[in-house]
Amino acid sequence: MVDVTLIAGDAETVVQVYDPILPIEEISAGTVGLYGLSPQFVAGTFKSLGASGAGTTTFLNSSSNGSLLITDLILSADKVQSGTVEVRITDGVNSEPMVKVIVTDAPVNLAAGIAGRFQTWRDARIDVVVANAVTWNLTLGYAKMKSGLEFSDWNARR
Repeated sequence: MVDVTLIAGDAETVVQVYDPILPIEEISAGTVGLYGLSPQFVAGTFKSLGASGAGTTTFLNSSSNGSLLITDLILSADKVQSGTVEVRITDGVNSEPMVKVIVTDAPVNLAAGIAGRFQTWRDARIDVVVANAVTWNLTLGYAKMKSGLEFSDWNARR
């Protein structure tokens, strides 16, 4: 733990901050700095699910009026003739693919750390859409955000 003094006007407040990356020994008394935390660090978690067969599976829902900030994607799928696995962002009306893999010729093992701000629009969810009897496993790192853009605004910004 590190004691950090927050100064607002005439008031001073000392809080303790735990930093798992920066060793305590590197912070000395009197050090001035700005400490910021990303939503991924504060509220990040993950979900993993595997299944076999064709169809659509709702993988992850956002909070009401919220959105999802995607941080990591790991997808594996077995080889199946004419098989596909699509990870899709949807709200039931608008849909956009995140990734679609074709597993006709070979199995797929895909891992992606997403460094940009890959955030869904308001009230969107993540679905997995499978054609043919593909055995698949998906792991997503994410943080649930309290708000999000409407689809039209989200679509205009990308």
